Amino acid sequence: MNWPSSSGRGGFFLSINPIKGTEMPSTAKDNGSDHEQPVPDDTIMKITKEIAIKFIEMGRLTPTTFDQVFKSIHSTVKETARK
Repeated sequence: MNWPSSSGRGGFFLSINPIKGTEMPSTAKDNGSDHEQPVPDDTIMKITKEIAIKFIEMGRLTPTTFDQVFKSIHSTVKETARK
């Protein structure tokens, strides 16, 4: 893992390694078409879960704030994936 506390450099960056089955699908634009393939809802949920887990590990997400923060993460991931 690449955490500021383990690197000794300070600052913050998040490195998320894809989990088998959570890779973003390639778009049809890569194949020369004008249509993009939609990102499946289960993929959006898996990405949201992984981000939430990282936030929990960092102490930025607690049981008290889970509902609000998880919804915020999910909507952000969903909006980003649908662009």
